Amino acid sequence: MNEPFHDRLEDQATKTMWQNQPTEGVRMSTAEVQLQANKFQTKIWRRNAREYVAASVVVLFFAWRMIGAGDALVRTGMALIIAGTFYVCWQLHVRGGSRSVPADAGLSSGIAFQRAQLVRQRDTLANVWRWYLGPLIPGLVLMVVAIGRANPGHSRFIWLFIGIYLGVVAAVFFAIGRLNKRGARQLQRQIDELDEISR
Repeated sequence: MNEPFHDRLEDQATKTMWQNQPTEGVRMSTAEVQLQANKFQTKIWRRNAREYVAASVVVLFFAWRMIGAGDALVRTGMALIIAGTFYVCWQLHVRGGSRSVPADAGLSSGIAFQRAQLVRQRDTLANVWRWYLGPLIPGLVLMVVAIGRANPGHSRFIWLFIGIYLGVVAAVFFAIGRLNKRGARQLQRQIDELDEISR
């Protein structure tokens, strides 16, 4: 679940129509627009499929660990992580799911469709803290509290472990957030270029 999201949206072939060329006077055919839109939707579908597989691994792992966990607080933390993962998958489907390209779309409606999908994916990446990272934090925090409470006799070692653990998690989450912000900016550039072409 921690692989940066935006990397899966980037494909130079998808962007060649709109990047590295002067936009003034460029004209695209309906077939070209549909081809690029279909490529973009295919990449979204594949990205989401990988996310769902990763989420399934997370859910199965924590469900398995819950069975042997004797501490109620640990089980609650794991349950929150599982619930957060399900929420992330639902949000991914709603916010960033792939869409079927209208087969009968004309040039202007095809461009409008592609632009709308670029906007959807841009907003999905730009708000990754709200729906992708944030829902996992309560479970992770509760797990840390449970570990500290369950090991009172090894306080120095446990707090060192907790500090390192929180530092690594924070660094990974921060990196994911930054990468997705950058991905959102790249999609915005594609939107701007598409706007130039459609004028």
